[in-house]
Amino acid sequence: SRIATGGHGLAPPRIGRRAGAPRGLMGTERRKRDEEELAAAVVKRLRGLGDGPGAAAESQGQSQGQGRPLAWMRSLKDGKVRDLRQHLVAEHGFKAMNKLPKEKYFSTSRSADAPKKWGHLVTVKGHTLAYVIGYQQSFSKTHGFVFLFSLAPGAGSAIGAVSVCVAAASPRDRAALEAPSVRFTWAEVPHAGSETLEQTCGLFSAKLFTRRHAEGKPHERAVEVSIRLES
Repeated sequence: SRIATGGHGLAPPRIGRRAGAPRGLMGTERRKRDEEELAAAVVKRLRGLGDGPGAAAESQGQSQGQGRPLAWMRSLKDGKVRDLRQHLVAEHGFKAMNKLPKEKYFSTSRSADAPKKWGHLVTVKGHTLAYVIGYQQSFSKTHGFVFLFSLAPGAGSAIGAVSVCVAAASPRDRAALEAPSVRFTWAEVPHAGSETLEQTCGLFSAKLFTRRHAEGKPHERAVEVSIRLES
């Protein structure tokens, strides 16, 4: 798989290059420029969630689950929340998990362009690590997103480097042939209240959400996700 590395508040997220992208110096420069423009646009929209049509469209959904896949991000900036873990579970549908996902399917039966979000909490090295995977057209029609963050200041250094691999659930799907699997690595996951949290998101092609024909579930679209500690 091709590799894209997510930084820690250093630069906008990087995006995996699709198969068949232009090669050579000019092609590489053009691709890099296009990726930087897309990443910068996504970060700008994430930062403006409290304003504009993107936020308005999201607010029309339900208070939990898939209806408002980005509402949790606004809550992280709210200094009035005392128990962040309980808040994410009770108000935003996050689920406590026993371990990090390994080749796990994140599947939805909703239409391909419907908002979707999975938020999970896992205890790692005595600290709570949160990860969010999803897709929201209001800030990108072509890419899904993945976030990692800790719930306590300083926990990122204790947890160490973490990587996420996102791949198509059905590698032989026509759409998947145009979108390579992507790997993101965080040298240190940011804290939930970090001012640069938006910049640390990883972006993967929405084409990786593929139909589960082999399992007799063509109405479902899924991505395969693995998260592991690098140290």
